[in-house]
Amino acid sequence: MLHMNLSERKNTVILHYGCADFNKPIHTIFWIGAIYYDNKIKKYFFKNGNERDIIEQFRNFLDDHQEKTFVHWSMNSPSFGFNPIQHRYKELTGKSISITPRLQIDLSEYLKEKYGIEYISRQGGRLNNLAELNGFSGIKLGLEVKTQHEGTQRLELTFSIYQAEKQGLLKISDSNYKTNPFPELFVSVDTYHKFIKYTSLHIIDVISDYSYLFKRLKSMKLIHNYTEKEFMCLVFEDMKLITKKAYDKFKVDGRLKSLKNSTSEQRMNNFNNIFLN
Repeated sequence: MLHMNLSERKNTVILHYGCADFNKPIHTIFWIGAIYYDNKIKKYFFKNGNERDIIEQFRNFLDDHQEKTFVHWSMNSPSFGFNPIQHRYKELTGKSISITPRLQIDLSEYLKEKYGIEYISRQGGRLNNLAELNGFSGIKLGLEVKTQHEGTQRLELTFSIYQAEKQGLLKISDSNYKTNPFPELFVSVDTYHKFIKYTSLHIIDVISDYSYLFKRLKSMKLIHNYTEKEFMCLVFEDMKLITKKAYDKFKVDGRLKSLKNSTSEQRMNNFNNIFLN
């Protein structure tokens, strides 16, 4: 399931694995790795060696963390991810195994949905290009990532992308960053990207937080003369930043809160730190 917002770090498992080149007839599993937090301590799960043991130990790890959200990179595809690993286990043992997390976010699809498919070049691999643009380690040089060192670096790359995006600091392609996809609302490119950063970090109470954000932006003339209904419709339908449940809640009254009733010291500080710096 694709969540509208990334899960909090304490409730998240970052997952990645290494396998044979897709052009090879057998989907050999080299390793499966994960990063998670336990009492604010960063911990690792990493298994390599015997394929059957790798898959079974991952299944046990999955069972132990089933209440958490597993963040991965394109592991729902027919050639890479949960289904191919399950199929490989059936080839090895003749038995079926279920290793699909109950809660999951495909980070690749999340970024494409949020920023558009051109947010980073696909040539050479989006993961590699994000690593290069953001200065992250973990760039893959060959078609296969086999060793524990290479696997750990690739796993850390996925974690770095998640963490930077969660903090509103992920750099995307320069050409994309120079554009304002909603010029009818935002008066400048800079305002648009600050808006995206703010909403990725500071939306907890949808109605109150968007009420304050909208009223401040409007008072500072950082957005054009939109009505509250037009603004929330765009946030829901075009920008896809809120859920249908939250949008339906807004439609009950059809209006946002006043600036006075939505102002708090925390919202004020959050806004000033992003829009006034």
